[in-house]
Amino acid sequence: MPSESTVFKNHILEKLSVLTPSPNPPSIPSRLKDLALSDPDRISVISQSEQVTRGEIHKRSNRIAHALRAKGVRQGDFLPPTLPNSIGFLETVFAAWKIGAIPTPV
Repeated sequence: MPSESTVFKNHILEKLSVLTPSPNPPSIPSRLKDLALSDPDRISVISQSEQVTRGEIHKRSNRIAHALRAKGVRQGDFLPPTLPNSIGFLETVFAAWKIGAIPTPV
């Protein structure tokens, strides 16, 4: 039977392993997609005038990503989302990440 100190040490190491970065962490877009697919109806963002679910954020940011691509935005391009702090701003930033563009503050 392991000693009490060994059990405690293993418990601490287990908790710390959660904090250790994965050697291949998922990209932000893939993590957003995973969250949307795992629980699409969960409220993700709340503003003064609206609340949006994970699934809605995912769909809206996909539409914006397609529109940005149609306008010529490509991977590696800098994209300054000139929107007020809003759900639309977050969706545009997420869309930029999905196509590999770099959202840059203005």
